Amino acid sequence: MPKRIADPSPPLNTNDLELLHHYITNTSLTLGDNVVLWRDKVPRLAFEFPYVLRLLLAMSALHQTQLYAAGSSSYRQLATAHYNIALREVTGLLPSISGKDCSALYIATVLICNYHFAKPPAIDDEPGMVEDIGIGWWYVFRGVRFVVESMGMEAIFSGHIGTLPPEAPQGCPADSLETTSGDGYIPWERPLVSLLAMLSGSSTLSSENLVVASEALMECYREVYGTAENPEYQTHGKTYVVMRWPWVIGDDFVGQVQNLYKP
Repeated sequence: MPKRIADPSPPLNTNDLELLHHYITNTSLTLGDNVVLWRDKVPRLAFEFPYVLRLLLAMSALHQTQLYAAGSSSYRQLATAHYNIALREVTGLLPSISGKDCSALYIATVLICNYHFAKPPAIDDEPGMVEDIGIGWWYVFRGVRFVVESMGMEAIFSGHIGTLPPEAPQGCPADSLETTSGDGYIPWERPLVSLLAMLSGSSTLSSENLVVASEALMECYREVYGTAENPEYQTHGKTYVVMRWPWVIGDDFVGQVQNLYKP
């Protein structure tokens, strides 16, 4: 029998089981990654790490707020409740993170980021939102990044979730770019090259951080979509590439962005 991890959060109920069923049969197919990973392997990981399970339930509830307008309010409440529990637990683990929970914390970080960017504005008004007190996805992301830099990606892609993602993920949905576009290419190069040229020509003290961030973003686009001369047709299954951009940008850049939005 596998060792069970104590879960200090409230027990699951039939509504939560319904959310889990919806995640496995629907939400897991929409995450843009290897379907085998998100539908089969991550739920298995969630049975060992309760905060991963809470995040799957939060993602499922969030997904259903978009699908079922009539019940969106109750689904928003469920999403908020599960997300808050998970985020508190993950944040509490960061100071003592180790190799045995590396995979779970990485998956949790991806789910936290997805939830943060997918949630509708109405969820920010739900009572008790954890991020209102400053425990944001960014700090969780940075904590896990430190562990990966210390232990390597092999510590992340091990155990239940397996080895590093393959070049051609199995079981993922048909690539919409390949079926709707003649060459499968998104013309990202001209606008991002123009942006980089503008930043490189700037004489402000902060321009160096912006140039580094822009170059890292271009590299992510290049690896996902290719170039005009050598386009990539298979763009699904590359969440680990997309997540690399916030991974490599520096704290100075983040500080500059935060300063732009100070009230």
